[in-house]
Amino acid sequence: MGMFVWIIPIVAAVLLAPYLFALRPKARAAERERQRTDRLGLLTSGAAIITILVVARQIGTWSPQMIPVWFALVLLGAVAIAGLVLRARGLAWIRPGARRGPRIAGFVISVAAAGAVIGVLTLP
Repeated sequence: MGMFVWIIPIVAAVLLAPYLFALRPKARAAERERQRTDRLGLLTSGAAIITILVVARQIGTWSPQMIPVWFALVLLGAVAIAGLVLRARGLAWIRPGARRGPRIAGFVISVAAAGAVIGVLTLP
């Protein structure tokens, strides 16, 4: 196995790593107090996590030796999604002070783009 086989899993892990900070309880409490994010932002992050996993699955070279690496990436994504779920409690749907229209439009565009990427990559 050459180095190229490892590039996609490494890039995917690096892209998923920032989402793991949601697991820190102190950071969650401070975030709720400052209202730095909202539930729409968490849903957008969830769509991004799923998109990262689908892109990695579709463009990576997944030989039988790489199956444990794939499962590690899926575990990383699942833990990141769990962190987002834990962060959601106590957050507003749209953070106070944010303009509703642009916030909702940004959410819809982000999720639609993620869906388009997933759809194109998973077409037969």
